[in-house]
Amino acid sequence: AETMAYRSADGLETFSDFAKRFRVNVLASFPDAHFVRDHAFEHAARLGMIIRGDTVRHNHPTSQGIQAGWVAPARHLVEHNSGAKSTKRYARLTPRGGARLWDGMHRYYREHGTFDIQKEVAS
Repeated sequence: AETMAYRSADGLETFSDFAKRFRVNVLASFPDAHFVRDHAFEHAARLGMIIRGDTVRHNHPTSQGIQAGWVAPARHLVEHNSGAKSTKRYARLTPRGGARLWDGMHRYYREHGTFDIQKEVAS
């Protein structure tokens, strides 16, 4: 039941809340591991759940992720100092997506000894 603590009534979880929960597990399981919130976003992109990079769609859910039931699109209204308002879009994790991301990050750590995704260097 503790996994439900961070989920909203619709069963969805923000990536930040997921990362906080995952970090607690990491510290207990792998005391020497370095894990930061951005690792959760990078792995979600690696697993095809969200879009990363220098784009207006940064952190938006992928169509693949939505269709697979891993993420759901969300948005919130942002009020700027000028008084203007805009809508910010982002992805929220479904329970199924949270399980995929959790398992995928644990697997990556076991295989690579780090949560940092190694950037492929073209040779």
